[in-house]
Amino acid sequence: MITYTIAYLSYVITQEEHRLRIEKALISLLDNSEDFYPDDNWLGKFSPVNNIRRSGLWLTQGLDAEPLMVEELGQIKDSVRFVKISEVDARVDSGKSSAICVNKHNLL
Repeated sequence: MITYTIAYLSYVITQEEHRLRIEKALISLLDNSEDFYPDDNWLGKFSPVNNIRRSGLWLTQGLDAEPLMVEELGQIKDSVRFVKISEVDARVDSGKSSAICVNKHNLL
């Protein structure tokens, strides 16, 4: 049996345009990754929406976005350098600042 661990890391991005760009880039990155795919029992495989069935994600916006650029990845690394990774999904929306979750999955 294969077990997956998904860790979530949240950090604040104060500019909405930048947050939306990073969010779409991360969605595209997951969609284009050979390491990210749904389990055979995932209910999304029965979705009437082809992009949901194909991508393994419950959304369709961002699937065709430009993946993360090296500079953007560097900005994310700098932003989260001292943040502890939590096993809990923490999504924050506080006024003008929003947070996105960066997911990292590992095979155990």
